[in-house]
Amino acid sequence: MRYSYLNLYRPGAGRFSGNPPYGYRSGAAPLYTRYPFGEPPAPTQQPSPVFRFDGSAGCLLPPIVSQSILRQAIVQACRMALNAAHKLEANPRDSVTVNSFRSIFGHDPAQPLPWPRINDSGTRFAIRFRSVEQALLKAGTLYRCDPCTAQSRYEINAPTIILDVHAMAIPPNEVRLCPSFWSLPPLLQAGVVLHEMFHLRFDPCFAHGATETKRTNAYCYEAFALSFTSQKPDPLTIQKCSASPP
Repeated sequence: MRYSYLNLYRPGAGRFSGNPPYGYRSGAAPLYTRYPFGEPPAPTQQPSPVFRFDGSAGCLLPPIVSQSILRQAIVQACRMALNAAHKLEANPRDSVTVNSFRSIFGHDPAQPLPWPRINDSGTRFAIRFRSVEQALLKAGTLYRCDPCTAQSRYEINAPTIILDVHAMAIPPNEVRLCPSFWSLPPLLQAGVVLHEMFHLRFDPCFAHGATETKRTNAYCYEAFALSFTSQKPDPLTIQKCSASPP
């Protein structure tokens, strides 16, 4: 198994390390900056996600560049997830949050749920966003470039592959990034990363298929998180979410 050499380096440690989980952990400035983090507002301390990256095949850009872009997408996805959770945890919730939730998920965030200690669905969804944010930061997910062709999918040796437009999620902890991912605007790249982590974190409940509803549709969570940024969701994201029943 081949990984970019950056995976073995942890800035600030002053040495190379071969100890698991081989995650690229950095508190330093990114090597390749495509955009300033604009939305949601940056936290006081920049998170340092732990992840692995295999850029040995299928990347449109040099591995060192691809890994830096991916790192920024993961950091931005963390911020989007945390911001969505904050919006849903607010008491009272603002009208923008309530209307966006109703439009995307098809019901009011204050709607009661049939589970003990959960008074409304907005609280449950906030818990999910926080869980995904923590997984993005700490799970050590393996990301690979992949041509995303029928042949490459056939060659993946895994019992479950969740196919999306710009990426593939392979439980329990791998994401394949398609060539189209690298040409997306930065916030949409973050949306894709967030989307795929919902598949991994809540597998098998968030698989696409006949039993999928808006409450278990990763496209809907992606659209909701993006609704608080300057970037509109991809039209296909809205279409895929809207196609699911409430």
